Amino acid sequence: MLAGATAAVIAITMVGGFLMFNGKNKPSAAPLTAEAKQNLERKVDLYAIERSLVQYSGSHAGQFPTLAQLNDEKFRSSAMAGISLDQATDPIGQTSQFSGEPGAGFYHYQALPKGCDNKQVKCTEHKVVATLSDGQQVSVPQ
Repeated sequence: MLAGATAAVIAITMVGGFLMFNGKNKPSAAPLTAEAKQNLERKVDLYAIERSLVQYSGSHAGQFPTLAQLNDEKFRSSAMAGISLDQATDPIGQTSQFSGEPGAGFYHYQALPKGCDNKQVKCTEHKVVATLSDGQQVSVPQ
């Protein structure tokens, strides 16, 4: 959706502008490294994915999709149109599929409570995780 893409561009611009200036509003001497740019992209992707998941939940009685649903191309293109293939792919990754376990090169998604299937047990919470270049993990919601 255009609104999601616009929000991502605004977030990148704001964070990039913040990183390029020090506290005295003078340009920083050091430009962003490739790893810093990748980490920034990961964080922007997480927030865009989070926004789409919250929108989905709002129109589905508070339920979040299961991992299998989120990885289904037909489901994602119809119910989660706000998540582009680029946003679902880690900057160093090769797949737009979400993993059930956190790790480098892909995004991790977990529908909660553990084992929920939206049939017998509703998925009422979720977590999306990215692994940064230094191995640290960031997640939404926090």
